[in-house]
Amino acid sequence: MAQFLGALAILGLVTSGLVKLFSKWNDQIPGILTANGVSLFVATVIAGFGMADGRDPVFGEAFSVYVLPQLAILGVSLWYWSRSKNRSAVPATADAPSNAMPTSEAFPHAKKGSWVKRSAIAVGSFLLLVAVYLGANLIGREAGREGAKMVMAPTQAQKEAASNQGLQEAAVEVRKTLPKKLDEAITLIDVRVSHMRTAYLHEVGADYEIEDIGKVEGIVKQRVCASAMTKSIKQGVSYAYEYWGPSPEKRFWGRFIITSCP
Repeated sequence: MAQFLGALAILGLVTSGLVKLFSKWNDQIPGILTANGVSLFVATVIAGFGMADGRDPVFGEAFSVYVLPQLAILGVSLWYWSRSKNRSAVPATADAPSNAMPTSEAFPHAKKGSWVKRSAIAVGSFLLLVAVYLGANLIGREAGREGAKMVMAPTQAQKEAASNQGLQEAAVEVRKTLPKKLDEAITLIDVRVSHMRTAYLHEVGADYEIEDIGKVEGIVKQRVCASAMTKSIKQGVSYAYEYWGPSPEKRFWGRFIITSCP
């Protein structure tokens, strides 16, 4: 009961203001129905978010809370409008005899008109409630989808963290096989991962030297871009290749980074 009275008070104030606002457009039944519909719609949407408590909006639950108070206000609004209309339509005169006042029998169409108005009010009220309910639920579904996207969509930092985690795990597996001789001249001796980059450290045999690091880069890049590594590159991962001479001299032959593929 307290919830009903609270909703009744809030909706009463809102509807009263909207009726005055819409009276400039239409002070008849359409204006009253529109004011009540907007009041119920706004209350349903606001309460739907407020009652969600971290979940998706619960517009159906909010609608069930406010629909009965709004119907009561709609009835009062229509009664007040009908009363005001009757007062303006038949002005009272002190000297007019009672048998001189027009009756419904004198105007047969009056009864028919009243039934038409009542039917229009009933149909309009029903359609109004349906429109408010469907509109609120439509907004709820869209808000829920957008909310789910915002909650479930990973941020750039999360994507990078996931990629780094995958690179670290892959590096651990590769290290288990090191040192690994790639050909007669070059041996892979270590793999390091840092900030979306995997660095491969190679040792060049003492009897060999790299005359043109650019030529080596071209060959390696061609192989990388023909492999599954291109998927990681498209996600922002880069691959660095370093070439060193054997100990103790540890001569540095060169380094290059692959960040894209043609």
